[in-house]
Amino acid sequence: MAPPVQPGDSFPDWAAQRQTSPREIPRNDSTGPWSAQRQTSSRTNSKGRDVNAEAKHKMSWFAAGDRERQALLAAIERDYAPELRRISHDWVLSRGCKLQAESKNDDSDLAPPLPRYLDLSEVLGIPNVMLSAMLAAKCRDQNILATKERQQRFAEYVFANCAENSFKMKELHLGPDFAKAVALTLSFCSRYTELNLSGNALGDQGAQTMATLLLKTTTLTSVDLSANDISCKGMNFILRTMLINRSVKALDLSSKTGSNRNRFSKLNAGPLEDLLLRNSTLQRLSLSTCTLGAIGAQGLSRGLVGNQSLKFLDISQNDLGDKGACYIASVLKESALEELNLADNNICDEGLISLACSLGSLPNKMDSSSPVWSRAMEATKAATAYADSVTFLRKTVLDADEQALWPEEGSKGSAEEIKDAAKALQLAVKAAEVTLPKLKILNLTNNTATSIGVRCVADALQANNVLERLSLDHCDHRDPDNGCYSLIVSLPVNCTLRHLGLSYALLGSNGLIHLAKVVATNEVLCSLNLSGNLVDEKSASAWKITLCGNRSLKSLGMAACHIDDTAGVILAEGIGQNQGLESLSLRDNALRNTCAEAFEEALLQNGHLVQLNLELNSIHLRTRIAELTECQKEVGRMSQVLMRNRQKKRVALWKQAAKVQKLKDEKEADRQREAQVEDRLNELLETHEQVEQEIALLEGTLKSLRAEGAQKISILGTRIEDVEDKTRIGEIQLTKLRKQLQNFEEKASTELAAIHEELDRAMKAQQSAALLSTAALRNLSTFTESLNAISEDIAGGVNPRHRWTELQEVKTRTAAKAKPRARRPS
Repeated sequence: MAPPVQPGDSFPDWAAQRQTSPREIPRNDSTGPWSAQRQTSSRTNSKGRDVNAEAKHKMSWFAAGDRERQALLAAIERDYAPELRRISHDWVLSRGCKLQAESKNDDSDLAPPLPRYLDLSEVLGIPNVMLSAMLAAKCRDQNILATKERQQRFAEYVFANCAENSFKMKELHLGPDFAKAVALTLSFCSRYTELNLSGNALGDQGAQTMATLLLKTTTLTSVDLSANDISCKGMNFILRTMLINRSVKALDLSSKTGSNRNRFSKLNAGPLEDLLLRNSTLQRLSLSTCTLGAIGAQGLSRGLVGNQSLKFLDISQNDLGDKGACYIASVLKESALEELNLADNNICDEGLISLACSLGSLPNKMDSSSPVWSRAMEATKAATAYADSVTFLRKTVLDADEQALWPEEGSKGSAEEIKDAAKALQLAVKAAEVTLPKLKILNLTNNTATSIGVRCVADALQANNVLERLSLDHCDHRDPDNGCYSLIVSLPVNCTLRHLGLSYALLGSNGLIHLAKVVATNEVLCSLNLSGNLVDEKSASAWKITLCGNRSLKSLGMAACHIDDTAGVILAEGIGQNQGLESLSLRDNALRNTCAEAFEEALLQNGHLVQLNLELNSIHLRTRIAELTECQKEVGRMSQVLMRNRQKKRVALWKQAAKVQKLKDEKEADRQREAQVEDRLNELLETHEQVEQEIALLEGTLKSLRAEGAQKISILGTRIEDVEDKTRIGEIQLTKLRKQLQNFEEKASTELAAIHEELDRAMKAQQSAALLSTAALRNLSTFTESLNAISEDIAGGVNPRHRWTELQEVKTRTAAKAKPRARRPS
């Protein structure tokens, strides 16, 4: 791994190797790759410009005393000599279509006229030699020849993307050579504050060059190097350089799906930690889709503990898992983060529960020993009051009648009852001692947690008065009994959440109904996204009542909610009485002309709604209605013309009575005009009759289509019910199989444990038998040695059989000797 870049290092290494002494630098215009273009006998070129003045302007940037810049000029001319010979040294942009299109946006009276030719070097403040070096490096990276046509197109692109304070060269497949040219250009040009090279192929070599630029620059505040095929080695170059840089406030090293992805590894965890601990300028860091993993999250968490400048962190699509989420959650209260993106990170219940605890989630059960109740005078009473308040508020919301939310004369509406229960819960929550993070925006979209983890995050909204935007899209909010189990308790209490995303959240009809009740009582929520949730007639009726009385909600998303004509008409009635909603999305539903007519009537009554999205719905005849409207307008205009002509005719008759001949001519002309107008009117009347016939035909076709559609809908409904029945039966069988598999696994684990114990006993018995056998063999060998030692003193020697034989022989001899003695006379 290369050593980190130090402040004293030369810039850049590749250019320093090519630097020459001042004596080797050409001092006239007759040498170098542009000599053929510079040498001319005339003082003016084809455009009438002074060549000597242009040469002085070009060389003024390279002052005689600035040896470093002169050396860079010589190095560029030598390195890119083949490419520079093929292009022009003048970067003059003619006023073509692109410049004329840009000038149309300005006020022609106030804006000065554009010149016929623009000197790109003067507009951008970049010398011609640097522009030529960038073009040559681009052609080398793309393996193409540098031509004057490509030079013109490149000049137009640079003028369009680099004329302001932003240097944007994204998605051009640029490589390390272009990175060197950009580094040289920006090191001597201080006008740019934003650098965007995303979607290229800089690689590790280009990353090292960019690291050298970051070491030198003091003007860049935003750097985007996303999707540049940078590995962990190149990332370390940039991260270590950022330890020294004090100007960059936004750094983007993320990746994009399907492009040259940047890759982190466990080797980058340490540099990430050092960056956050030592850099006090960086405010925005994007590391999306960089394969951080749990180890990278651990490094980030250690760095966030001591960092008080980073406000935005995007680590989505990094497969952090529960472990990585727990690392991040553990430091949220100590960090200065205000916006955090954890979408698509495979976070399960454990990770969301940890995040919920950091966000201020209170214990669900009545636990007076919890530290959150330590500040209360009587912890047990405080915990009991909180639990009772939660239960009472939930019961109030579930029992509330959505049709009687708003109070009538002499009665109290359900919304007022929910507000009263919410005030009691607010008082109970105030008794808890909770330290909240500074987080204002949190994105938890598309994680793998169940409704248990999502419920804990929703519970945190009861005590959290900092969070303003929460995205729980593509998360599981299913609850078989009540739906939105925790949101219906948290939203009436929360007073800071302004944007909530619940798209594709599996809320169900009951969940949407209960959610409509609490949204009706919330006076802070401005934006709510419910796209992808099934909205039927019951839930549409509940939201109609909510829209009639709620004035704080400004944006509502109900795209892809399977809303039919009946539910759409119900929603249109609510829109007609609403006085606050400004944007409504009903895209990709099953709305038809009946619903469209209902929304037309609603828009006539509603003066606040400015955006209504009805795309991808089955609404027809819009084009034809517009044509008929234009025809009607034209008939009105022709009628007005006819009336004006008649008036002119009367005036002419009164004023020109003395001029008979003239009057006759004018009468004839008037008659001709009247005939033309009448012919035109007859044509329009015929057209009107034809249009009415076509409308009648279309209405008949529409009726037949509606009948066919209703029949198809009934058939499809029957099929859907059959499929649902089969699915339900399959789920039951799958549950039975899972239970059998679980029982089998339990029995198998028990039998395996018994077998393992028996095997352990057998192994122990075998080991003891082996030890006894070894001891017996050792005793036998000792006995044998002892027996050999005394074999000479023992009759028979070592062999006992010999001893027995010898004893028999002795007995035989003794008996033989005793017999003669017995025969002697006494």
